[in-house]
Amino acid sequence: MPVMIEKFISIKNIGRFRDCSARGDVTFRKLNLLFAENGRGKTTLCAILRSLQSGQPELILERKTLGTGDPASVEIRLGGNNLTFGSNGWSTPYQDIAVFDSVFVHDNVYAGDYVDHDHKKNLYRVIVGAQGVELAEKIDDLDDKIHSANTDIRTKKEAVSRTAPNGVTLEAYLKWKPDENIENKIQEKNKEITNLQRTLEKTTEIQSKGLLSKIALPDFPSDFLTILNKQLEDITTDAETRVRQQIAAHNMGAHGETWLSQGLGFITNGKCPFCGQRITGIDLIAAYRSHFNVAYKNLKQEVAKLTQKVIDSIGESSLNPVQQTFSSNLTLVEFWKQFTEVDLPSFDFEDARTKYSTLLN
Repeated sequence: MPVMIEKFISIKNIGRFRDCSARGDVTFRKLNLLFAENGRGKTTLCAILRSLQSGQPELILERKTLGTGDPASVEIRLGGNNLTFGSNGWSTPYQDIAVFDSVFVHDNVYAGDYVDHDHKKNLYRVIVGAQGVELAEKIDDLDDKIHSANTDIRTKKEAVSRTAPNGVTLEAYLKWKPDENIENKIQEKNKEITNLQRTLEKTTEIQSKGLLSKIALPDFPSDFLTILNKQLEDITTDAETRVRQQIAAHNMGAHGETWLSQGLGFITNGKCPFCGQRITGIDLIAAYRSHFNVAYKNLKQEVAKLTQKVIDSIGESSLNPVQQTFSSNLTLVEFWKQFTEVDLPSFDFEDARTKYSTLLN
C-alpha cells in the first residue's frame, strides 16, 4: 500500500506561515482540495513538498519569513512517521512525491511562447518514471562529458594548428618527432639573429672596414739560386790568391793587374811574349787566365751584389710590412668577430723574426 502524506503538523517562519500548527482534523484523504486567494501560501506548500522530494533545503530557505530571526522549520507526518525540516535540512527526504505546479510546467513543459528541446527531455523524464530519470541523468552526464571533451579537443586542435608552420597540416605536424638537439639549434639561430641585428646596426661602419690582407713573408731574391748554381770552366780555385801573390812578389803595385791582363793578350803559339819560352801547362798562366776571365769577373760582381740583395730581401727591415699587416689583421679580426666566426691560422711573429735573423747570419 502506498505511503500517504497524512498532514502538515507545523510550519514556522516560511512565507506567510509564521507559526502555523495543525488544529482539529486536518488529516489528508486520498483526494484533497486546497483553495485560497493568491498570496496565501499555496505555492509555499508546493515548495515545501518539492524540497522534501528533492532534499534541496534552499527551496524552503529562499522563502523564509522576513523580519524574524527564528529559523524556518517544518514537520510533516508521512506514513505514520514525522519528518522534520530544520537548520540541517530534512531529517529524512522522501523522493516518491510528484509536484505538478507552475514551476513544473515552466521547467518541463512550457516557457514563454515555445517548447524547446530541454522541455521535451524533462517531460520525457516524468513519463518514464524515477528509474528512467536516473538513466536520463546518466545520459545527460555522459552527453555533457562528450560535449566538454569535444570542446576541449576543438580548442586544443585550434591552438596547436596556430603553432604549426604554414603549409603543414595538423596531422602531419603531430607526426613530427622531438629533436633532441633542438636547444642547441635554437641557440645557434638566436646567435645568427643577434649577429644579423648587430650587422644592420653597424652597416656604415662595416662598409668602411676592409678585409683581411694576405701576409707575404720575405723571400730570397729571385735570382738567388740561379747565381749560386752558375759554373765556369777553366776556373782554378786559388787563381785570385796566386795572382795577388805574384803581383806582390814583383812589387807591381796598383798597375800589376793591368800589366798582367794586357800581357795575356800577347801570348801566341803558347810562348811568352817577354822571354819567348813555352808556357803551355804552367799553373800560374792558368791562374792568370782564370783571374782575368770576363765571365769570372761578372760572376764575382753578381755574387757581391747578391749579398746586398739578400740583406734587402730578408733582413730586419723586410719584416716591417709583415708586422704592420699582421697587426692590422688582428684589429680587423676583433671587429669581424662581432658578426661571424673568424678562424685564423696560428702565426708567431717574434718566432718568424728570430728564424729570419738566424737565416741571414
